[in-house]
Amino acid sequence: MQVILITHSYGSRKGVRYLTNGLKVYYIPQNQFYNQSSLPTLIFGLYMPLLRKILIREQIDIVHGHQAFSTMALEGMMHARTMGFKTCFTDHSLFGFADASSIHTNKLLKFSLSDAGHVICVSHTSKENTVLRATLDPLDVSVIPNAIDATKFTPDPSKRDSSKSTNSCYCESCVLRPKNLDSSTIFPLSPSPCLVSVLTADCDFSSHCDSVSIGVS
Repeated sequence: MQVILITHSYGSRKGVRYLTNGLKVYYIPQNQFYNQSSLPTLIFGLYMPLLRKILIREQIDIVHGHQAFSTMALEGMMHARTMGFKTCFTDHSLFGFADASSIHTNKLLKFSLSDAGHVICVSHTSKENTVLRATLDPLDVSVIPNAIDATKFTPDPSKRDSSKSTNSCYCESCVLRPKNLDSSTIFPLSPSPCLVSVLTADCDFSSHCDSVSIGVS
């Protein structure tokens, strides 16, 4: 089985690149406009012909999109269905139903997933949320829970400071994540001499934690 990635450009990173493990990544020349998201191109942009060429060249069988905020994923799945490809969508986040952002996102999600082959959610709560937002048949939505191999993240007990408690947060830095709770409740407690908070993140959210807490490392 061969897997390739298709994403938008990041600065000067465009074209085809290979990661160290051999994974092939296509960086479409489509610029970001907010929080690593790109503007939708609809049917008149550059994305559709490039996507078609990539899917045919790589002999793709299944097109798999992630995240309701990803315009490239939603557009790619719609274009793939028009070309007869099988599609699958994975949703990670929980959205509301009342604010303007959620209303527009839910309408777009409902439109985009109306012809999706299958949908995957990361929890049963996420499944209920996605089914309601996109008006999906629950039988078309599966749950594959997020998981961490704890054996690979076991700290060295000999290096523990018995006089302090350490709170570690490992999270994907994206909107609508539980990390928002950490930033507003746990991390402001860091000045306490008995509590040390450690945030492991890889996105703009780390700067937000720095602004609301003291001593976050």
